[in-house]
Amino acid sequence: MKRIISLVLVVMLLGTCGLLVGCGKSGDKKATNEKYTDAKGHELDGNLIGKWKCKFGGSDYVYTFKKDGTGVYDVAGTKMNIAEWYTEKAVLKIKFNPDDASMDLPYKLKGDKLTVKDSLDEDVVYKRVD
Repeated sequence: MKRIISLVLVVMLLGTCGLLVGCGKSGDKKATNEKYTDAKGHELDGNLIGKWKCKFGGSDYVYTFKKDGTGVYDVAGTKMNIAEWYTEKAVLKIKFNPDDASMDLPYKLKGDKLTVKDSLDEDVVYKRVD
C-alpha cells in the first residue's frame, strides 16, 4: 500500500511540475558519449548521470542519477531512493522498488536541459545542477 501511495505521489508531483516552463540557470556542459551499464546489463545514458533540478511553487524537485543505475528523487525535501534507472531508446525507465514496474518517461536532452514527458503528457524541464 505504501508503494502505491508513493508512486501516486510521484506521478502527481511530476504532473504538477508539467506546468513549469523552465528552471535554474543554463550551463554549458558538454555531452558525453560514454556508455554505462547497470548490474542487470541495462544501458545507461551517460549524459543523464548527475543532478537535475526543477523548481515549482517554491520547492525543488531533484533527480540524482548515479552511474551504477541507482539514484535519488528529492521531492520538495522528501527523498525517495531510485532502486533502478536505465534508458531504452528515448525513454527513461525508473523503478523506486526493484519488484515494481518501471515508470517510463520519454525524454530529450539538449545541453543542460532534460525534458521529460510526465504521466499527463506534459513537458517537465529539469536543468543540470552538477
